[in-house]
Amino acid sequence: MKIITGYLGQDSGQAFVCGIDVNEHPLETKKKIGYLPEANPLYPDMYVREYLDFIAGAHGVGGKKEKIEAVIATVGLGPESKKKIGQLSKATSSG
Repeated sequence: MKIITGYLGQDSGQAFVCGIDVNEHPLETKKKIGYLPEANPLYPDMYVREYLDFIAGAHGVGGKKEKIEAVIATVGLGPESKKKIGQLSKATSSG
């Protein structure tokens, strides 16, 4: 994951995302994937929607509000969406 997201360079070989070379076109490959790092140490006091809005704005995402709501629904963050990032748990329930 770190190689295809551009956080770590590769020692050998090639990495592709949707047929796009990660080294040759890093911005294009990042647009094709969604990567949620396990830790977000920078903004623990921001609320979930506030943080997503900030990040979407930084990346120039159009239609932010609708896309943020779609992401929250897709990943099941609805019940947690009014919490601060620092209050979110990394633990998952096995049902």
